[in-house]
Amino acid sequence: MSPVTQTRPAWTQELRENSLQKIQHQGWPTKKDEEWRRTLMSRLPWDHFQPAQPTPFIAGGTPDGDYSAIAKINDIDGLSFASLTEKVRLRWLEESDRPRWEKLLDRVEDRFFWEQLGDSEETLALDISQGAVLEKPILFHWNQLEKLHQRRSPRLQIQAHPGSIAEMVIKLDSRVGVFLNSVLNISVGEGSVFKLTLIQALSEESYWIDHSYAEQARGSSFHFTLINLGADTTKTKFVDSIKGDHAEFQAKGIYLCHGKQHKDMRLVQHHQAPESLSNALFKGAVRDRGRSVFQGLIEVDKEGHKTDAYLSNKNLVLNDGARADSLPQLKIDHNDLRCTHGSTTGMVDPEQVHYLQTRGLSDREAKVLISLGLFQEIIDSLPASLRLPIEGQVETLLRSDA
Repeated sequence: MSPVTQTRPAWTQELRENSLQKIQHQGWPTKKDEEWRRTLMSRLPWDHFQPAQPTPFIAGGTPDGDYSAIAKINDIDGLSFASLTEKVRLRWLEESDRPRWEKLLDRVEDRFFWEQLGDSEETLALDISQGAVLEKPILFHWNQLEKLHQRRSPRLQIQAHPGSIAEMVIKLDSRVGVFLNSVLNISVGEGSVFKLTLIQALSEESYWIDHSYAEQARGSSFHFTLINLGADTTKTKFVDSIKGDHAEFQAKGIYLCHGKQHKDMRLVQHHQAPESLSNALFKGAVRDRGRSVFQGLIEVDKEGHKTDAYLSNKNLVLNDGARADSLPQLKIDHNDLRCTHGSTTGMVDPEQVHYLQTRGLSDREAKVLISLGLFQEIIDSLPASLRLPIEGQVETLLRSDA
């Protein structure tokens, strides 16, 4: 793909200006904000990181036979893109994208959200053509390699057009400390099937804030998987809005906390249309002085009759001093539906540990094996090329010294 040099539409500058005005009248989140009660601003040293210079171009990349298309962006080489098919397009925003982003202005959000929209006019848009059937996934790899203590604000719009079938992997990596404040804006078109795996593996000197939104049209199927492994502190929010009838949303997640890591995740399954389905399963393990917070919400509007929704969160606490908070919630406007949620948090079963010790394993090895067993169901559902690498990363983190 040749470099893109066209001028950004004027409305993107208006979006930035509106966001900067919001910032002037809005302070940082406090414990009075319900979604921020369990993550203190003192864990997020925003002012210690300097805004990074934008990456102002798209250069041609090298195709990879394992992927239908591959985009790479880092602080040394910039942004490159290569595609084996014309059915996947990467571009800057256009005038037609304006309504989708203006919707975000009406949302009540925290200052990190407005800082993100005001920080840069760069927003990449990835389009999957109508009716496209991709046999191999799309890869988007963001990586901070050398520049220390920078604030980055990657923003990506993904549109799976009607009737398309596609899978995508987003990897967030860094070798150095970075403050990542990201936004995903996803549209899953009528009758389309879209699978997205988001892997966060930032350095443990990094921080990650994320506000992501997805909308589903009639008869669509969206599968979202979050693998949340790295960073010192993460605070994420993923909202899926089912706006068309007979749509399906499946969400899964793995998260680990060790040392003094803190991970606060929020998932919203928002049913706004009849006869839709959602199912979420998130699993975590915490050890040392780590802490996890999972906030899950099933919200059903009055139009969402015959909704079928389920939310489950399971946590293992591997030692005294570690902590896992689980807060599943329901918000329902009528009774013509089926919505259930469940949560379990506990220590590793001593009988299981003892059994493995009688087979020659140490206490630590036994707990690692039991924890891996907890995650195996989700690891096995990943794209084939990711299963062994993710399993290896999870095992390494479970074994590593704090």
